[in-house]
Amino acid sequence: MASGIPIVAAKNSGATKEVIKNCGILTNVKSSKSIINSILKYNNKKIYNQKKILGLKRANEYFNLNIVTENYIKHLKHILNNSNKL
Repeated sequence: MASGIPIVAAKNSGATKEVIKNCGILTNVKSSKSIINSILKYNNKKIYNQKKILGLKRANEYFNLNIVTENYIKHLKHILNNSNKL
């Protein structure tokens, strides 16, 4: 998403749905026909540009280095503060 290239990702695979939200196309990766049809949807420039913009925005809002680092430090502090309670 951060590269500005719309993505096709596995449906029902870990947290993919939560990460991608509406910024890409989720597909059945066990079906080559499903993968091909999902990729071909990006031939529509409107869909391509919409997913590109949404992906760039989501990557910047939730996954940029500063935000990830802040969250990582916050979680480490929480773990350290609660480690003596074990």
